[in-house]
Amino acid sequence: NVFDVPPLAAHYMVFYASVLAGVTPPVAVSVVVASVIAESNFWRSCGTAITISAPFFILPIAFIYQPELVSTVIDAGLAFARGRPKSALLLLAAAALSTRIPGIGTATSILLRVIHRLR
Repeated sequence: NVFDVPPLAAHYMVFYASVLAGVTPPVAVSVVVASVIAESNFWRSCGTAITISAPFFILPIAFIYQPELVSTVIDAGLAFARGRPKSALLLLAAAALSTRIPGIGTATSILLRVIHRLR
């Protein structure tokens, strides 16, 4: 790993970028369909789609600079699915705090895994 980026964060960034490709040009398949249904100009619809989706372009960069966001949010989703809402809320709070306190998301995730294995 030359760039010292966790593999999960790198793969999630590529996946997220591929999802955004459906909204923005030159691919913009969903914009083509929407503009045909609405009988509107394709390029104006693309401009509107870029304006609406612009904040979402920051997230993949945040995944690289704060990889705790990806792993902690995935762990929170798994905790909700397994019927552990308190653990999931704790993990989501740790993910929110990970921008202020580096490593708290990973530490919380590991701590909860150890606690649940010891039970």
